[in-house]
Amino acid sequence: MNTTAAGEARSELGKLAPPNRAGINRAITGPAQSKDHVKMPNNAIPEWVEVPLQAALRDLAAGDGAKPEIAWCPEGDDAGTVVAAGVEEGKRLVRDDVSPANLLVEVADWLQSIIVPAVGGAQASPRLACPGHDHPMVAKNVYAVAWWTCPASQSPVALIGEV
Repeated sequence: MNTTAAGEARSELGKLAPPNRAGINRAITGPAQSKDHVKMPNNAIPEWVEVPLQAALRDLAAGDGAKPEIAWCPEGDDAGTVVAAGVEEGKRLVRDDVSPANLLVEVADWLQSIIVPAVGGAQASPRLACPGHDHPMVAKNVYAVAWWTCPASQSPVALIGEV
């Protein structure tokens, strides 16, 4: 990751709106399918990243519709790092045309780690509560399909983007 570019993106995000204590911009409350949560200071998020972001955000959005403010730090056409306001570490992504489910799982896993607090995870996002259990579902690639799965049984529960 180009640390200068990532630092500049974080600096620009800081100018857009201050994050709340969880690093989530509560001012962004557009519908789950809109692209309003993406406020790019310098670099547009490429479609190959935007599609998995939108799918995972539909599942992970809090009840009030809050979403993280996300920036993209490109490393060419097929790689880059997504960063979120108020979050120390971004997620480096590489385009995977062979198995797009891998990218969707990576994005969902990263977003879940910044949106759903580690303490009280299932309670923090009831939409991700594993049915019949007291833990949240986790993102997993099962036979080239991106699923939310039960971490105890490893069983697929719901397709990512359709919770």
